[in-house]
Parts: sequence; structure tokens; C-alpha cells
Amino acid sequence: MVTRIGTAAQNMVLTTRMIEQQQTVAAEQTQVATGLKSQDYAGIASDTYDLLNVENQKARIQRYLSDNSLVSTTMKAQQTAVQGITETATTMRSLLVQFAGRDLSAQSPQNITDVRDLQDKAFAALSQIQYFLNQQIDGKYIFGGAVSNKPPVALPYNNLDDFQN
Repeated sequence: MVTRIGTAAQNMVLTTRMIEQQQTVAAEQTQVATGLKSQDYAGIASDTYDLLNVENQKARIQRYLSDNSLVSTTMKAQQTAVQGITETATTMRSLLVQFAGRDLSAQSPQNITDVRDLQDKAFAALSQIQYFLNQQIDGKYIFGGAVSNKPPVALPYNNLDDFQN
């Protein structure tokens, strides 16, 4: 069966489409034979752009997850430290309330021993609170604020004798 072409314009369109189809078939045969999508970079530009976008999004998501994990760890450590400080302060308050009801006007050896014992416990409580406030995660002090490379709390007393004086 022969198809009659009526005009030169139709002939050009038909010839152009046949050439395009032959180019498509040749490109597909080349892909099958070589295992490559394209023989040059122009043929994979849009796929490369999409791949790079996906990789960038993946890297950004991984940074967010890492940052969130660090923040979560820091928050848990802060919560534990605050609980420890609360327990220490509550214990010290109970000791002070019990001690406040005593008559210390007499300088008896028992009263002196009890006062020194209370001072020892107070110094230990302050040291423990200092420990909780100077916790570090990933080399940074969790209560350091803007200056997270220096300990936020430093007691002026190095030992019990300095504290007692």
C-alpha cells in the first residue's frame, strides 16, 4: 500500500519524524549495547540534577537528626542534673531545719562536733551541686550558656577548712 503525500510541507514533516524515530531507536540500541544511559553528559544532566538534590536533602536531614540527637542527649543530662541538684538541696534543707531547732548557746563538745558535721555536709552539698552544674557533653558544658567552653560554676573554696573559715 502506498500513501500519497499531498504537499511538500507534509513530506518534510513526515521525513523529519522518521529521522527522529530512527535517532530514538539508535539511542535506545546504544543504551542496550553499552549499558549507559547516554554517551555524553548532556544526556544525563536532568538526572544528575535530581540525584544531587536528593543527596543534598539526605545530607541535610542527617545533620538535623544528628543535631536533634545531641540536643536530646543534652536535655536528658540537664534534667538528670536538675533532679540531682533538687535532691541535694532538699536533703540539705531537711538537715538545716532539724539543726535550727537546737540550742547551740552552750559550747559543748557535742555541739561543736555537730556544727562541724553540718558544715562538712554543706560543703559536700555545694561540691555536688558544682559537679552537676559543670557537666559536659561533647566537650561543652551543658549549663555554660553562650560560653560553653568554661565551667559555669567554680566554688571559691578548695577544701572544708577554707569553707569553714
